[in-house]
Amino acid sequence: MGLATTPTCWAGPYHAFNHWRNTIAEAAGYPLGEVQGRYGPIVFVDIGEEQYTDEHIQGDWDSPPADILFVLLVHSDCEGHIHPEHAGPLADRLEGLIPAVEDTSSGDAPWEREETVASMHRFIAGLREAASTGEKVLFH
Repeated sequence: MGLATTPTCWAGPYHAFNHWRNTIAEAAGYPLGEVQGRYGPIVFVDIGEEQYTDEHIQGDWDSPPADILFVLLVHSDCEGHIHPEHAGPLADRLEGLIPAVEDTSSGDAPWEREETVASMHRFIAGLREAASTGEKVLFH
């Protein structure tokens, strides 16, 4: 069981998606927080709950956030959508973060670093497909 999106930006375990998203957040300069979960620590992007709503978590924004990356960072990992008008700018923002992600992930094994960047390229390609076809990226 895990997250799948259409178009195919992501297909894999929830924990892998969250780790990937945390790596992106860290590369963008956002702090990470940690809470104790039932089975161990849970790491999350610590941007403050006052900056987003339940609607944002599902992908609904009245206007784009100041940093389009928030569309991804606050999004639910199991449901919702990314609107096509956010997909192109988000793809651009992610593409610009690839060098920083490579640097942030430098403590990882080479194959982990390569997989993180490969996942970014897949997600970017799916976002660009959604933007070009006018379809939402659906999380399920």
